[in-house]
Amino acid sequence: MRLSRLCVSTFIYLFIHLIRALLVYKNKEREKSSAEARCIETAFYEVMASRLCLLLLILCSLHVAQCGLRVYNVYARGIRPDPGNNNGDGYVKMSCGPASTTTNVVFNTPNPNWHEELHYSRASPGNYLELRVYDKDVIFDDLLGICATNIQKGTRKHYCNLPTGGYLYFTYTLS
Repeated sequence: MRLSRLCVSTFIYLFIHLIRALLVYKNKEREKSSAEARCIETAFYEVMASRLCLLLLILCSLHVAQCGLRVYNVYARGIRPDPGNNNGDGYVKMSCGPASTTTNVVFNTPNPNWHEELHYSRASPGNYLELRVYDKDVIFDDLLGICATNIQKGTRKHYCNLPTGGYLYFTYTLS
C-alpha cells in the first residue's frame, strides 16, 4: 500500500512540474514560426514523457528496495550447551510472519557470529519477530533460548538473556 501511494504522489508531482515546464516552453516558442514550433514541441513532449516514465520507475523501484524488515548482526556470547559438550555448535532460526531463515551452524564456540540476514518486505510495526537459538547435536538439537520482540520503525539493537546461559544480540531495521 505504501508503494502505490508513493508512486501516485511521485507521478502527480512530476506531472505538475512537466505541465509547468511545457507552459513556460510554449510561451517562448510562440515567437518562432508555426511549423518549426510544432516540430520542436512534439520532440519536447516525447522526450519529457519518456523521462517522466523512467524517473517514476526508478523512484518506485528504489522504494521497494528500501522498505520492510532487515534482521542482521546476529551473534551470541557465552552460550552454554548441554553439559557433555564444552563448546556449543550454535545456529539461529529467525522468523517474522511467513518469512523465516535458519543460519549456518557455527561449530565449537561459545561466542558464535552469524552472517545470514532475514528480509521481510511486508513487515509492519507491531509484527512479532522471533529468534530461536539452538545447539546442534547428533540426534536432537537443544533449544538454548528464544528472543522475541514486537518490531518498531527505525533501527534497533536488541539482546536477550538465554535461559541456559549467555546472551543473543541482533539488530533490525524496519522502514
